[in-house]
Amino acid sequence: DNRGGRTESSGPEPGKYEMLPTPNPTGKPGHRLNEIAFADDSVALDREAVAICHQTATDMRTRPDSRYLIVGFSHQTEADAALGQRRADAVRDCLAGDGLDRARFETASFGTRFSGIANSPHPYMLTAAQGVEIWTLEN
Repeated sequence: DNRGGRTESSGPEPGKYEMLPTPNPTGKPGHRLNEIAFADDSVALDREAVAICHQTATDMRTRPDSRYLIVGFSHQTEADAALGQRRADAVRDCLAGDGLDRARFETASFGTRFSGIANSPHPYMLTAAQGVEIWTLEN
């Protein structure tokens, strides 16, 4: 099981963003705050995923002026871009349910584009490619 709980990690060096998710974010990704894994073909947040969302929301409250990018991943079929988007939206909805303003979040999907690619040069790379990453957005 590859659940989240990671602490912040930096993205690549400035200017190294070779691909962006769809839709493109309005800012440059800064630091990865967390990742949340999902079961195959699921958009449901299990108890552990909800706990990660609650902890992430608590951390976000300490940065009231920050904006965030929630990127969904999935694997194997063309429909997975939509699945990745629904996963990102589910995490956004959970964070908003904790009282955070939805306007602070952008959601996007990579679908299959980085599934299973080891040592990707891209800053977004969930190890299992079966979930969501939450990043800060810099202007």
